[in-house]
Amino acid sequence: MSTASHESLDLQAPVPALYPSDADRDVGARRRAVQALGESGAPVEVVVPALIAFLDDYDEGVRRAAADALGKIGTPAQAAVLVLIDKVVSNYRLAQPEAGWALAKIGAPAVPALIATLSRASELRPVSALSISLTLGAIGAPAVPALIDALSHRDEAVRWEAARALNEIGATAKSAVPALMVALADESRHVRQHAAEALGKIGTPAEVAVPDLVARLTDWDSIVRENAARALGAIGTPEAVVLPALRAALDDPNENVVRYATQALGQIGPPALPILMGALTSGNNAARRYAASALGEMGPSAAPAVPTLIGGLEDSAPNVRWEAAIALGRIGKPVEAAVPALVTALADSHASVRHHAAAALGHIGTPAELIVPALIHALADPDGSVSHQAADALGRIADPAEFVVPALIQILLNPDAMVRQKAAEILRKIGDPAVPALKETRRLDNAEVQSVVIRLLAAISPESLAGDASISESERLVLSAEDQRILTWFRDVDLTVYLTPLQLFWCIGQVDRAAIESEDRAIGYSKLQATLEQLQPTYGEIRLPTSNGYIRDGCLEVVHVLFDKEPFFSDAWSDEERELTFRATHMRGKRRESRWTRRARKAFHYVDRFLSVMKCLPKMAVTNG
Repeated sequence: MSTASHESLDLQAPVPALYPSDADRDVGARRRAVQALGESGAPVEVVVPALIAFLDDYDEGVRRAAADALGKIGTPAQAAVLVLIDKVVSNYRLAQPEAGWALAKIGAPAVPALIATLSRASELRPVSALSISLTLGAIGAPAVPALIDALSHRDEAVRWEAARALNEIGATAKSAVPALMVALADESRHVRQHAAEALGKIGTPAEVAVPDLVARLTDWDSIVRENAARALGAIGTPEAVVLPALRAALDDPNENVVRYATQALGQIGPPALPILMGALTSGNNAARRYAASALGEMGPSAAPAVPTLIGGLEDSAPNVRWEAAIALGRIGKPVEAAVPALVTALADSHASVRHHAAAALGHIGTPAELIVPALIHALADPDGSVSHQAADALGRIADPAEFVVPALIQILLNPDAMVRQKAAEILRKIGDPAVPALKETRRLDNAEVQSVVIRLLAAISPESLAGDASISESERLVLSAEDQRILTWFRDVDLTVYLTPLQLFWCIGQVDRAAIESEDRAIGYSKLQATLEQLQPTYGEIRLPTSNGYIRDGCLEVVHVLFDKEPFFSDAWSDEERELTFRATHMRGKRRESRWTRRARKAFHYVDRFLSVMKCLPKMAVTNG
C-alpha cells in the first residue's frame, strides 16, 4: 500500500511543512507531520482532509495518530465521520479504538451515520458491531432518541446493540425507560440482558420498571436474572416489592444470581438486614457466603448483624467463615464484641480464614490488650500471607507505644529470623513512638538485638544516636550520611508489600552486575529467569519468585513505580533520570537490544544499601543441576 496522498493539501495555508521528500520511507516523519497538522490551528477544511488521507497510511502508528488528531478537533471534523466508521467496520487493525474515540468526540453529527451502520449489525463482524454500539454509548444523550428507535428494529442484532449502547450511556438515558421496559420482554435473551442492565444503570428514574424486572427474576436465562437482580438493587424502591423478590432470588439454583441478589440487598441497606441475616443461617452455602459479603459492604450500618456474623465464624464452609471475618472487619469498631471469636479464628484450620481474621482485628483495633498478643502470636503462622497480614494489622493498632512496642521488642529475641524481621519492620513503621522503648532496649546484653535496634534507630531517628560512644566502628559504618539519606527515603515504604520485589531486584543486580555498572546490554528476560532459577534466591528459607512474569511485572515494574513516588521522585533522581526507565531499547544495526540505564544503576545501589543496612539481603546458591 502506498502512503497517504497529499496533493490536495494547500501548502500555502498556515500548515507546517509535512516531511522531507523521502517521507514514504520515514515513518517518524509522517507521525510528526500528523501531530503537527493536528496542532497547527489551520482551517479545518485544510487539516481534516489531510488527516483523513493519513488514515490510509500503511503504518499503524500513523493511522492511530491521525484518528487521535481528528478526535481532538472534535465536531468540526465531521467530514471524517464516514471514513472513521469505515475504519471501525472494515478492519479492526486500522486504528479501530482511536477511530471510535474520534467519532465519540465528533459527537452528535456522527450519530445518523453510526445508526445507519448499526442498522446492518447482523452483517458486521461482532467486534465491529460492538465498537459501533460503544461509540454511540460514548456520545451519550445526543444518541438516545435514535437508539430508542433502534430498540424496535426488526433485526435482533440491531436491538441487542442498541440496548448495549443505552446501557453504556446510563443515567442520562432515562427517556429510554419505556422502550427498555418493552425490551425486557424481547424474544432475544441478549436484548433482555442489556435492557435489564441499562435500567439498573439509569437507577431511581427507572422505578416504574420494577414490576417488569421482578418478572425477569424467573427468566429462563440466568444472565437476565442476574442483571434483573442487580437492577433492582440499584433502583432500590419500592421496598415492599423489591425486597420480597430479591429474597426469593436467594433460592435460585444459579450461584451468580444468588450473588447479585445478595449484593442488591446490601445496596438497599438496613431495610434488607433481616433478609441477609436470615440468609446467613440458611442451608444454602452460596446464600450464606454472599450474605456475609453483602453485610460487610454495608459497613457500620450492619452492626445489628454482628451476633449472626460471629456465628458465621464457625460455619462448616471455609468461604463463609472468611467472608464473616471480612465483614466484621469492615463493620469496624462497633464489633468489639466479636474480638474473642476473631482471636479464636486465628487458629482456624484454613489459612484464608486466619488471614482475614488477622485483618479484621487490625481494623477493629480495640481492646488492644486482647488483640495485640494474638496478632504477635500470628506472626509465627506457617502461612506467609497470614503472618504478613498479622504484621500489617499490628501496624494499624491504636496506642502502639503502650501495647505493641514492648511486645514487639520481646519478639526481637525470637529464634525465627523471619519473625524477628517482621517485628523490626512493624517497629520501623510505628516510627517515633517506638524510639523511647528502643533506646531502653540498648541496655540488653544481646549483640544481635543491639545491632537491630541501632539500625532501627538509624532509620527512625538518626539524631537519637548522635554522640553515642557505645556504638562500635563497624556499626558506625552503617550510619554514613548517604545511608541515613537512603533510610529516610525508605522510611514509609511498606515492606510487607515491597520487601520481596526489592530483594529480587537486588538479586537481578547481582546476576547482571557488570552490565548494570557500565549501563551496557541487559541480560534477556528468559536467560535472567533461568539464571535466577539456578541460583534459587531465598530469604528466611522461603524461595523468592523467579518467573518471567514476576521479574517483569512483580519486580522491575513494581520497583520502578515505587521509585516514582515521593520522596524518591524529588530526592533520588536528577531531572534527566526521572524520565528514564530501568531498561532502554537501542538498535544495534538491525537488531533491537535492551540496555540498563543510569537510573537502574542508581536504583540497584539504593536497594543494595537499604537491604544491607536493614539486614534483609537474600541468599543465593548454585544448585547441583
